Amino acid sequence: MFRINSILIALFLVFINDVFSQYNLTEKIKLAETYEKNGDYQNAARLWKEMYDIRPEREEFFYGVIRTNKALNQFKDLIPFIENHLRIKKSASLYALYGEILWLTGSFDEAAKKWNQAIETFPNDNQTYIDVAAIQISLRLFERAINTYKTGRENLKNSSIFSDELSQLYTILNNYKEGTEEILKYFEESRNQPITQGRINALIGSTESKSYILDVLRKRYRNSDDPEYRRLFAWYLRLINDYNGAFEQYKQIDKLVNAKGYEILNFANNSLRDGEYSIALEAYAYLIDQGKTNTFFQNALFGYAKTLELSIMKEEKLSKSKVLEIIERYRRIISEFPNSQNSDEAYIRIANLFLYQLNEPEKAANELNTLLKVSGNRRITATASNLLGNIYLITNKLDDAKQLFSIISKKFAKISPEESSLALFKLAEIEYFSGNIDSAYDKYVEISNLSNTDVANDAIERIMFIDQNRNFNKAFAIFTKAELYELQKNYQLAVQNYQSAYESAPLSNLAELSLVRIAQIQFLQSKFLETIKTMELLLEKYKETIYGDLALITIANSYYAENNYDTAVEKYTDLLAKYPRSIYLEEARNKIKAIRNRLN
Repeated sequence: MFRINSILIALFLVFINDVFSQYNLTEKIKLAETYEKNGDYQNAARLWKEMYDIRPEREEFFYGVIRTNKALNQFKDLIPFIENHLRIKKSASLYALYGEILWLTGSFDEAAKKWNQAIETFPNDNQTYIDVAAIQISLRLFERAINTYKTGRENLKNSSIFSDELSQLYTILNNYKEGTEEILKYFEESRNQPITQGRINALIGSTESKSYILDVLRKRYRNSDDPEYRRLFAWYLRLINDYNGAFEQYKQIDKLVNAKGYEILNFANNSLRDGEYSIALEAYAYLIDQGKTNTFFQNALFGYAKTLELSIMKEEKLSKSKVLEIIERYRRIISEFPNSQNSDEAYIRIANLFLYQLNEPEKAANELNTLLKVSGNRRITATASNLLGNIYLITNKLDDAKQLFSIISKKFAKISPEESSLALFKLAEIEYFSGNIDSAYDKYVEISNLSNTDVANDAIERIMFIDQNRNFNKAFAIFTKAELYELQKNYQLAVQNYQSAYESAPLSNLAELSLVRIAQIQFLQSKFLETIKTMELLLEKYKETIYGDLALITIANSYYAENNYDTAVEKYTDLLAKYPRSIYLEEARNKIKAIRNRLN
């Protein structure tokens, strides 16, 4: 009995000792981690070594010693430590680490031997080559890492393994020939378009690399039956601006996947988004020519008209014949697909073209009224009604505009709150233009409280403007009338009223803004010399004007328009020097660059 009790007591004491030892070890780990986190690598290294000596089989203790001694640059001290650990356990990663430490101490040949030893000891394990190459890459030994992966291919008898890693290394070294090969191997294994495209893009650094990659892709993928390969080739053709070549590829892709035009439509839409209007028009026309039997005929019709419209917008002088061509395209949509969403939008676009491009508001109103007869009470009805209200405003039918905006604000409050809020803002604008400032102010305040609406910020700007200028009653009333004339494109009366507002309150911010508005109208009318005089008057009369940078950029642009490039550069340079934080700096720099290129 006594013997059994003695054994039990001994076992209990061993157990208690183990518990306390484990508790002590846990506390040491926490303390070592704290030291390391706080940058006290000396004490951290000491604790990790103490724990390693007790439990050398624990990986975390081993790497704790490695990590902290590396942080202390005590590389030589690690050599015998690693050698000792290799007696306990051998692994490719440990040989790779040994090589790293030797390299850091300047023992380059010995380092290479250890890396070779890792490969010779564990030649059939993929991870061996990854571990060794990772160390070499960390030392920026990119060529050695490449050779390591190539050795891995030979030993593993796999010609495509490590293509992901090799493609990245060749990209770093800008080796576009080997890089292209490895990137395409990676792509053929992974089918990862985004990564493949990113790496190919990174390889393009010269005309030679661009041509080489094109030649490789053309040979491999131009006639492939695999749509993913053709997508990559088509992407590259777009990248190098061969849009026609890309379009031909997408025609074939569409056939290969039996998309019935969907791939073509996507290509057209992407081209439209990228501003490549010519090829977008060609792609849309390709679908249109197939007739209504094509599923995407309606989309193509609308896309074609929209693209044609945007392409014309890029031109400084719009051709009436082209605008009418666009209108006819939209009319075809209305004819082919009446009472559809696209036909509704076609009416809106025709109205906008008549109003803003051809300056024919009555024809624009006719289009909207036609739409309103069939649209019912929908969001498009609210949109069309607001546009019609704008036409009434522009044509000085203020009572009609007021009545229509009032109906929209109430009728569409739930169906289309955005359009309802816009109508409320327009009602406030009518009061403002009519000189009823207090009434307008109250309406603006109401609108400013409508959160999550675009017009709330516009209303706040009006409130601030009224607060700044309401004391100049006479000048303010004249100014608001001038704004209405400007909106109505009655520029002669607008300039006259802005001039009167300037003369009525010459010491106000309103006077400064009146001169700015006059100059902007003069510039719009190509009266560049008058524009310069007006802006120079502003700078002369108001030395501290907040519109100084705007005045200088307008003066410079006027000289530029007059082909007086020397003076234009001088004024752009003045802007850069006097207003280093101006929002017009980029425009000024671009204009200076354009002038220098023109003169050279």
